[in-house]
Amino acid sequence: NKHYAYHLKADYDVENSFNKNKEIGFLYKKKCWDFGLKYIENNRPVLKNGSISDSIQDRIIYMTVALKPLMTSQNKNSTFRYVLPEKTDK
Repeated sequence: NKHYAYHLKADYDVENSFNKNKEIGFLYKKKCWDFGLKYIENNRPVLKNGSISDSIQDRIIYMTVALKPLMTSQNKNSTFRYVLPEKTDK
């Protein structure tokens, strides 16, 4: 179907034998709007004395809603854009 775009990505570190990153998602495109979901698992290794001792797993779900008269789902500038603030620990 010409309205759907699918995305699948996997990164594996052969030398250290662990999954670095996994992504799966889709984008549904219509004339006036786009809607998409993407699930990401990111494995960040923790180094101790030059070797990997542990890892931190990030699991993220992204939701994309783009109203084409106002914005775009591509990496271009758009009229409307909102970015969630960075989390800061104080």
